Amino acid sequence: MSDLRAEVARFQALAKKRKGGLLTPEEEEDYRNLGRRLAAHKRSKGDGPGLRGLPLPGCDFFDDFPELYRRGMVGDGEQKPGPEGEAMIPGAIYCRGRVTLTDGRTLSGRVLWGPEPSVDGKTFSKRRTRIVLLAKDGGVLPGSGRRVVCEDGTVIEGHIASAVDSNFVDLIPTSGVPKGVARVILRSERLQEVKPWHQA
Repeated sequence: MSDLRAEVARFQALAKKRKGGLLTPEEEEDYRNLGRRLAAHKRSKGDGPGLRGLPLPGCDFFDDFPELYRRGMVGDGEQKPGPEGEAMIPGAIYCRGRVTLTDGRTLSGRVLWGPEPSVDGKTFSKRRTRIVLLAKDGGVLPGSGRRVVCEDGTVIEGHIASAVDSNFVDLIPTSGVPKGVARVILRSERLQEVKPWHQA
């Protein structure tokens, strides 16, 4: 039990640090591994009372992300709740932008990036999306640094905005994008390289 309590304490400390700033790539990996281990431990215990003293009220354990996100204790760069009446989904953002599809077509206008993305209310397929350039970052906290090399050789450096969809690399860019772009979402399979990066 003492090892478990140490892992819980470490997870909480990393979650707090992650919310307030950047984790090193090693800390980010540790944070994710701890979350998976703690969730697996909870599942292995079933519905028994084994660890009932540790979770927050309203949580069964640390894999109860809706409650943890609601309380602002952990996050993956999700946008804060939008205007009243506008449903917000983890990782979603709604602002002006441009979408380039895999066939080369571009769509410009008000982009809603979420499970069913759209431009000016007209939906398009995520599977056919190559790159999304957005004028706002959605108010997310920057995560760990990444350096990506696109298929045309363009190098983009920035910080993780969201890791909700593993098919895309979602960045708050610091270099390598046109002026006015505050967030860039790139299809992972179209990238030559993705590496950890630390801003000088």
